[in-house]
Amino acid sequence: MAFSVPGDDCDDSVRPQACNVPLGSKFDLLVSILGAPIEGYQLFQTFISFGESLLYDIDQTTQQEEVLWPGCGAGVRFQLDENSVGHGCLTGLIPPLPSSTYVGPFIQLSMVCSETPTSSELLLLQDEHPSTGTSGTVFVLSGPGADKLLAEVSPLTINCVDIAPAAVGGVALGGELRDVTAQDGRALWLWAALGVGAIVALSGLVYAGIAVVADRTRR
Repeated sequence: MAFSVPGDDCDDSVRPQACNVPLGSKFDLLVSILGAPIEGYQLFQTFISFGESLLYDIDQTTQQEEVLWPGCGAGVRFQLDENSVGHGCLTGLIPPLPSSTYVGPFIQLSMVCSETPTSSELLLLQDEHPSTGTSGTVFVLSGPGADKLLAEVSPLTINCVDIAPAAVGGVALGGELRDVTAQDGRALWLWAALGVGAIVALSGLVYAGIAVVADRTRR
């Protein structure tokens, strides 16, 4: 999975490591799935830690507006603290759940840079990280075993700078969520709200910089 920031000054268009954003300006953070398990998955989850210098207001958007995965049949959004946010989606609610091999944008967040120069490292924290418990980034594979598969993740540095970067173009994101039932709030246990036993953690790509691909080490 990877982060990226469309239309801003980033060092790479696919899996950037750093992006420059003007002071006090709004920017979109995109988290994308760059590679999916060949077995298919039925649950995908991400946990983003963005630090204290960037502003994200969970009350300004809905879960449905942020999730871009068209195969999301039931989704949730949550915050364990004001410096992080998690998202997760199931392909459905009634077993047997559909299998997905979707690769592409998963979520898009609207954020605001600090008013003074700062450098913030955005992280996709994996499942069972000390800060996430079972709410971290992970795939839950299709099938009766509902095995977990960690996603490979990479960080993204957002530099809030006092000189506006030259535009490098953006990515138009289209499509609407289909058949999405949303749970939205600050629940500690993301999938408990859906009555689902298996948790999938997703690693994300910010269209300014984080990529996620399947990690073949099973959990």
